Amino acid sequence: MLRQLSATFFLITLTAGPALGACPPAVPGSLPEEVRANGDRLICLQNELAEDTARRRYEFELKMLENKIQDIQLQQRLNAFVPVYKPLPVFQ
Repeated sequence: MLRQLSATFFLITLTAGPALGACPPAVPGSLPEEVRANGDRLICLQNELAEDTARRRYEFELKMLENKIQDIQLQQRLNAFVPVYKPLPVFQ
């Protein structure tokens, strides 16, 4: 299940990758159209940055969850090997 989740997340980020970098280049000049084009470019770059930040946050959370699962599995394996102490009954 965890591998399927990782594979799905990887495919989503792989398909979203080409969309990054789709912002137009900077336009030199101070005409209103050029200023507006640069403003649109900045908004596009901000959106790309927000998407990249969210993707990195999801990757970090996914890695944390994978580590938690590994820790729990390791703890379960260790608990299976630890003998449980049962005191002997005391007769008087």
